[in-house]
Amino acid sequence: MSYTPTDTNTLMEERMKYTHDFKAQGYKANSRGRFIQQPFTTLEELFRKLPANVGFNIELKYPMLHESEEHNMDAYAVELNSFTDAVLTKAYELGNKRHVIFSSFNPDVCLVLSFKQPNFPILFLSDAGASPVGDIRASSLQEAIRFASRWNLLGIVAQAAAFCAAPRLVKVVKEHGLVCVSYGVQNNDPKMVQLQVKEGIDAVIVDSVLAIRKGLQQSEDLAKEASEAAIETAVQAVNGNVAVE
Repeated sequence: MSYTPTDTNTLMEERMKYTHDFKAQGYKANSRGRFIQQPFTTLEELFRKLPANVGFNIELKYPMLHESEEHNMDAYAVELNSFTDAVLTKAYELGNKRHVIFSSFNPDVCLVLSFKQPNFPILFLSDAGASPVGDIRASSLQEAIRFASRWNLLGIVAQAAAFCAAPRLVKVVKEHGLVCVSYGVQNNDPKMVQLQVKEGIDAVIVDSVLAIRKGLQQSEDLAKEASEAAIETAVQAVNGNVAVE
């Protein structure tokens, strides 16, 4: 059976109805024709079925205390060590020939991953102070830099809004020896991405890779044309001065 983009979008919309955000809008998880028990692709299946040259950025989502309270979550959850051990077991069993990076918004997840293994790099995700949080380590870009540096993480992934408002912050992150990556709606605008690229950002997470790549290429072409035009004008000016003499 083949799926058109419309089919795919419809399927995603149906699955989203089982999330917390959609429950808050009145959707019910289990109703006639809809069941939350529908199967999802497992990490093991991804390791086994995707080509080995496809790298993985495995984001571990584990609620922080303030998130649990905010969303009225149950007091019981999979214990953090058991959760990370299950993921690491599959990564070591099946990911030896694949580039794998771990990332998480939860500082404790990053710490546990760092303590348990030395082979897979870890990125700390941060919204750079865009929303209030209960954990000071996740409260701002400054705290994210301090946390990642102290525990020898590979780097940080922060909301692009901070880097677009103050591009110099990209260099601040990199001066601490950290990889700097950004995400967010600003990265859907090639001009905003270009601002960060000029400051030396290592990577940007975008919704449409082709659109951003095209936008960056156009910017490079325009800059090249402007540079060539300036050189030609300068040469003509020099030649004119020589002719006058």
